[in-house]
Amino acid sequence: MAAALICKVCFSTVANYVDYFPLNFEADFLIGRQPFFHGLYSVAFYTHILSAPVVLLGGLFLLNKQFRNHNLALHRIIGRNHVVMVLLLVTPSGIIMAQHSLAGWTSGLAFVVSSLLTAIFTLFAWRRAVQRKLVSHGQWMLRSYVLLCSAVTLRLIGGASVLLAIDPISSYRFASWASWVIPLVTLELFFVSRKWNRKSKLLSSSPHSSALADHESAEFRVPIAPQIPKGDDGFSSS
Repeated sequence: MAAALICKVCFSTVANYVDYFPLNFEADFLIGRQPFFHGLYSVAFYTHILSAPVVLLGGLFLLNKQFRNHNLALHRIIGRNHVVMVLLLVTPSGIIMAQHSLAGWTSGLAFVVSSLLTAIFTLFAWRRAVQRKLVSHGQWMLRSYVLLCSAVTLRLIGGASVLLAIDPISSYRFASWASWVIPLVTLELFFVSRKWNRKSKLLSSSPHSSALADHESAEFRVPIAPQIPKGDDGFSSS
C-alpha cells in the first residue's frame, strides 16, 4: 500500500513535467511563484523535481530485504547513488525552495528542518554501512526514508483538507510539520517497542532468568547509605 502511494506520487510528479517544460504559471504548484522563479530558485526547483522521484523509487529497492539479499552488489551501487543524490541534490534544493514557501516562514522552517535531518540521517546510514553495523544502518536508512516520504504524506493531508473544506494555508502549515514529525515519532516508538520485546523474550527464555530477577530485586532494595547518582549523557534522534 505504502509502496503504491509512493509510486503514484512519483509518477504524478513526472506527469506534471508538461507544466514545467516550458513553464506554465497557471499550473497548481506554480501559482504565485512567478515573481521569484528565476536564478537560484529555478535551478533548485528543476533539481528537486528531477532528483526526488529517483531517490524515492530507489529507496523502495534499498529497503526491500529480498532484493537486497539477492542483489547485494546492485544494492550497494544504488545506495551510493542514493547518498550522493540526497546530500548534493535533494537536500540543498529543498532548503532553497523552502525559503519561498507560500504558506509563510513556519512551513518554510519545517521544510528546512526536514531537509537537514534527511541529510544527517542519510550520512549516519552510510557511516553505519561502512562500519558493517547493518542493523543500525537499516534503522538510520528507515529514518531518512520516512523523511523523504513526507512529500507523500503532505499530499495525503492536503487531499483530506480539501475534502473537509479546511483553509488551505492553515492546512499546509500543519501538514508541513505533521507530514514528517508524526511518521518519525511513530517509527521511533516502533524501534523502542521492538527492542523491549526482544529483551523480554531473551529474559523469559534464559535459564538464569529467575536468578537474574532475584538479583535485580536485590539491587532495588533500599540501601543503608544514600548513593549519589551519576550524570548520564545521550544522543537522541528524531
